[in-house]
Amino acid sequence: MIVAIPLEMEQAEILTRLRKEKGLSQTEAAEELGVTRQAISKWESGRAFPSMEKLIALSLFHKGMVLHRKRTWIYGGQHNNG
Repeated sequence: MIVAIPLEMEQAEILTRLRKEKGLSQTEAAEELGVTRQAISKWESGRAFPSMEKLIALSLFHKGMVLHRKRTWIYGGQHNNG
């Protein structure tokens, strides 16, 4: 499934939206990704940013979406700069 996400959305908003679209709680998403619920909470509130390792895990978890610190997103193999 490809989800259209406006480029102006912040990474915290995107992570929250994708998790909710999967119907998962922060605890469930944390278990799937091998992190704490507190880590998910920090990512979704913008207080922290996932490591590169976790960005890759998030990409796989959300089927091809990668978030990058320089506002570059990859959706299903297509590259977009924000």
